Amino acid sequence: MLFAYPDSTRVGRILPKNAIYKNVTPTAKQRELLTLQIEKITWAHKLAPDTLNINASTELPEIQVLAIRLKPQIAQISDSLLEYLDKAIPSALIFEVQGSSGIQTIACLKQINQNGSVKCSPYLYGAQQRVDAERQALPISRDFTHLQQQLLARLLPYSLQAGESLSAAIERVQRISKLEKTIQQLEAQLLNKSMQFNRRVELNQQLKSAKQEHASLL
Repeated sequence: MLFAYPDSTRVGRILPKNAIYKNVTPTAKQRELLTLQIEKITWAHKLAPDTLNINASTELPEIQVLAIRLKPQIAQISDSLLEYLDKAIPSALIFEVQGSSGIQTIACLKQINQNGSVKCSPYLYGAQQRVDAERQALPISRDFTHLQQQLLARLLPYSLQAGESLSAAIERVQRISKLEKTIQQLEAQLLNKSMQFNRRVELNQQLKSAKQEHASLL
């Protein structure tokens, strides 16, 4: 999923890593990953009332789009780097990350508390696309909070359910992912032919329960 941002929102300004360090000092590991993985960070677009015909929102005044080019040998950016950038830049962010496997949109639901601390939801990953892939127009939105919700909803692997909030949907996606891992582990354990009968019955009950919950969440 790649979005077609209007020309009116284009910034195209390179963000030096040293400038980002001034906001939040990275850990030694984060600094190492920034050097090893990221070739260039560009402030690509600014989505704001003065660049889009969308009403201002007190909760979310604007959204920044950062284009990240990875080093040639890097296919996937580390989640810890995305979280560092989200905490270092005090704005809602959407990342377009270009690596050896293509380009993809990545974002999280970010909460900025009154004390300035930042809490990030698990990241949502759009499908890998070719760099020249067709882009989709931005959804029609009443304000920037609504715009962010619609953009992130399109990155969900499962559609929003009726009356479901974005934060609840993200939690549901994480629960589905955990259940899928649990189901795989239980099925692998049940392949053991020498397992005791009582233990096999117990694991089968757990597997049935996990599959039922998985189906209900879908």
